[in-house]
Amino acid sequence: MCRKIFYLLVLMISAVLPMNNIYAGDSLKKFIFPVAANREQWQTISNSPRGKDVADFFIENAEILLAEPVPQTSAELFMRFKRHGNRIDYEKIHFEKRQNLITLVLAECFEYKGRFIDKIIDYLWDITSEHTWCLPAHIKDGSEDPLPFLQHEQIDLFASATGLNLAFILELLEPELAAVSPNIVKLTRRELMTRIIEPLEIRPFPFNFIKKVNNWRPWCSRNCLAVVLTVLKDQPERQKKLIDFFKAAMTDFIRIYSSDGCSNEGPNYWSVSVGTLTGFYELLQEMPDDTRKYAMMGDYITHTLMSKRYFASFSDCIATTDTLPGGICYRLGERTANPRLMAMGYEYGNMESALKQRSSDIFTLISNIFWLPAEKQPELPPVSKALKYYDRLQILYLKDGKMNIAAKRGFFSNHYHMDIGQFMIFCESQPVVIDLGGTVYTLQTFSADRYKNWILNSSGHNVPEFNGIGQLTAPPQDEKAAMVSNDEHKCVFKMDLTSAYPPEAKLKQALRTITYNYEDNSVEVFDQWELMQDGNTVRIPLYTPDTVTKRGNGWQIANMLLTADGDTQVKITKLDISDAKVNKAWGNNIHKVELITESGRQGSCKMRFTRLTK
Repeated sequence: MCRKIFYLLVLMISAVLPMNNIYAGDSLKKFIFPVAANREQWQTISNSPRGKDVADFFIENAEILLAEPVPQTSAELFMRFKRHGNRIDYEKIHFEKRQNLITLVLAECFEYKGRFIDKIIDYLWDITSEHTWCLPAHIKDGSEDPLPFLQHEQIDLFASATGLNLAFILELLEPELAAVSPNIVKLTRRELMTRIIEPLEIRPFPFNFIKKVNNWRPWCSRNCLAVVLTVLKDQPERQKKLIDFFKAAMTDFIRIYSSDGCSNEGPNYWSVSVGTLTGFYELLQEMPDDTRKYAMMGDYITHTLMSKRYFASFSDCIATTDTLPGGICYRLGERTANPRLMAMGYEYGNMESALKQRSSDIFTLISNIFWLPAEKQPELPPVSKALKYYDRLQILYLKDGKMNIAAKRGFFSNHYHMDIGQFMIFCESQPVVIDLGGTVYTLQTFSADRYKNWILNSSGHNVPEFNGIGQLTAPPQDEKAAMVSNDEHKCVFKMDLTSAYPPEAKLKQALRTITYNYEDNSVEVFDQWELMQDGNTVRIPLYTPDTVTKRGNGWQIANMLLTADGDTQVKITKLDISDAKVNKAWGNNIHKVELITESGRQGSCKMRFTRLTK
């Protein structure tokens, strides 16, 4: 009886609520995902084998949350960032709270019995009362006070992300929420208006993400657009001004993006730059003006895989592929007629880690639910031989059967590490030589002390250090410093690293040549240098998550044999790395293989990786 009364109220309230439409171009279009009351589409998903697993996962997790209190942040946790540089303690609860809310919302959408509604209201009540939706690390108030006093909400990545989540919840469940409490809907709308819409209408914005050239611009814009489309339905002129503003900003973002489609932030950040750009245009149900470049930006991600589990993790990128949004990839592949991107999206969207994940971004989860086809898709044949060289950023991706190689020259860019000349080698999906990738963010990470973290400086990368001196913190762009040649026998990547080093290195020239031999799958890395003095020590560290074993005149790493020329000493060290991001990617069995060469003014080091046959 209670359930019948509840849904009768839902129907009555739905009749008097605004139409579930959004402004897009010159016409009104429906919200891009099915609302909870659209039982046919939600049940179609639930009745499929894949969808049933997803529905069961969210319902089971939501049932646990019914008996638990809403996680609480505090002023003391917030203050830890300015006091101690600690981001994690506050952010952990901030994200957990939103993950829990989204879990409850999706569970209600799947089950639709009303039993999660009260708990959803608990979370809405709590989140709408937070002092700020912005993270402590992103607050810019010019004060040393560890607690901000904000005239307006500062719109960072996650204030805007909270806005999108709440806007989506209203789109999905507004009648059901209003049947219990019309005021919770009013409260949520009011907070979206005061925390997102009104700051957006201030020029310049509080924390001006719209001028950024990195992932902040599309990510925040997608999030804010969702709020604009939901909250300003009954104010079309006000809504159109903001939509036109964001469309112009996204057109400009595509214009200034690398002309070859390569992301200077790496594949991990692609998900929240090109991935969120895709979400932006899907919300509008439009395509960007420059569809050719949009297609290249999407295609980039297909070249960055080193194995099913790993990306080429240059700079601050996280190596593991579990952050890849399958539904977004599939939809972008559809829009740009890219079957490999579609296949990649289907595969990663259907992995256990994607199907059964809790996320603080409802867009990613719901796109995995509705944008991936239910029927099994034909598998594309594996890439037997492919070479992709992005000359603008000087990054090479080479695939040859079971060999994957990535190498970069590059220059200073977003999330830069001192890694000019860095390379990665995978053989038969096994990591041989790796880039340790990004580390846990702290106050130090984006400060003048950034490169005091050895994982981010030259010591954490397989580039030469000359007498203990590594690369510059912001090396200049050098368009002529890299060249790739390729034929049926070999691929050669030549790099001049000289301009990456400071004057105190007393370096006249440093050259690195990476040669891949297609006939025997070997990789040769040849470093040559000329210094202004005699008596030099040159060190080149390699990192591997595998055990390193002496074998004959070389060292076995995974399924390859490393040998070095006779003038080079090799030192093996087992590392104790406690960084959570590095450990998640590579485990705790990381070894450093250090090649040490004593030289005069001129010297060289040649290392060779040969594939072992069973």
